[in-house]
Amino acid sequence: MGVKKRKRSSWEKTTVIREIRRKFPDGIANSSHKSGEVYRQALLAFGSWDKACNTAGVETRSQRRRRLQTTVSDEELAHRRRVNEMTPAAEEFVEALVKEARGHL
Repeated sequence: MGVKKRKRSSWEKTTVIREIRRKFPDGIANSSHKSGEVYRQALLAFGSWDKACNTAGVETRSQRRRRLQTTVSDEELAHRRRVNEMTPAAEEFVEALVKEARGHL
């Protein structure tokens, strides 16, 4: 029962990076990456497709989804802050209601 060694890439990391950049010149990896020698060598050289693409400066679908979810969340938070802000007229109305209510206590 020997220790199983992880198979190493037969490509240099620079070759994997160059091939990823050549395959995805627009900087975004599409879903066709899950097969082929570039994908296999990327897994062997970097341990994951995301790490290899990140090193090559190419955004994967999962990285893009995370980035967009963060962006949407920030935009949603800003929207909620704007919605929850009262206009000066609304603030005056609330103050008048509070004063009136205190007068009836």
